Amino acid sequence: MQDLIRQERFEIEVLDRLRSGRFLDSLIFTGGTMLRLCYSLNRFSIDLDFYLYKEIDARDYFRRLKEYLSRYYVIKDAENKFYTMIFEIKSKDFPRSLKIKIRKKTGKFKTDLSIAYSKYADKQVLVRSLSLEEVMMSKIEAFLGRKEIRDVFDISGN
Repeated sequence: MQDLIRQERFEIEVLDRLRSGRFLDSLIFTGGTMLRLCYSLNRFSIDLDFYLYKEIDARDYFRRLKEYLSRYYVIKDAENKFYTMIFEIKSKDFPRSLKIKIRKKTGKFKTDLSIAYSKYADKQVLVRSLSLEEVMMSKIEAFLGRKEIRDVFDISGN
């Protein structure tokens, strides 16, 4: 349980650093971790998932983000793929690494401004998140495509 608490603190720390470095300005927070940190869904997820909010120079963004993250963390992996940017970072202060996935897909997503928080952390972070309506639609599409039970769990709001 302590590892999970520390992991959640790590997630909040990274979101706060992304906010401080102005990287969140170009991102939409989504996925299971967003549902847990912004809407208190009782679901463990081990990565930070994002969509791009607007068209950007992905190569430059990737380079700047990698450089920024390396100031604070050990970068175990960093890839700028065709559809996705992926980072895996590790901190000496936390037991597990953390993956950051940024899908380069942009679109007319409905978004909300949300507060990402944890009762175990002393910070709260303002994020642009995928609206619950959009999350619901994407989870239904995901379940129909891959039949993962976690998608049904996310929809149920447990």
